[in-house]
Amino acid sequence: MKNLYQLYIDNGNQAGFKVRRGGWGQSSWARVVSVTKERRIAGRLPGKEPYHGNPPIFIDFKDKGSVKEASCPGTYQWSIVD
Repeated sequence: MKNLYQLYIDNGNQAGFKVRRGGWGQSSWARVVSVTKERRIAGRLPGKEPYHGNPPIFIDFKDKGSVKEASCPGTYQWSIVD
């Protein structure tokens, strides 16, 4: 498990990938749609690893069109869903 900032970097500094938080069920997932207050979809994160100053990460739970700020993006409870 990693934090969302690490997963974003692992994805080539680009949003658009699916994630699941450790306590979520197997059928639950969210898509990372943007990062930082400016809601960028690509580019390097500000600040230093591993938390990068804790910028917001915006997710859409099951692509339902309801984008919200992810809670606890810095916790090591996230994984990428294929």
